Amino acid sequence: MQMKEKHGDFFETYGPGAKEVLMEILQKYEEYGSTQFIIPDVLKVQPISNHGNITEIVSLFGDAEHLRQAFVRMQDLIYSD
Repeated sequence: MQMKEKHGDFFETYGPGAKEVLMEILQKYEEYGSTQFIIPDVLKVQPISNHGNITEIVSLFGDAEHLRQAFVRMQDLIYSD
């Protein structure tokens, strides 16, 4: 997808675990569309759920607000292309 090519620097602003979660969510989006951007539902599906429960996944981003900001930013980048 163009998102990875055009905005790869977006993913580099996150640690390895958070980056992996975001890449997996992007992959789900590519396969299934925007329904994959519903928090916390998307955190409960594989392979994202392999990173732990919701609290553990949130901690990869620091806190829930930073996770939300990452999701919003990723959506903005996707839809700006």
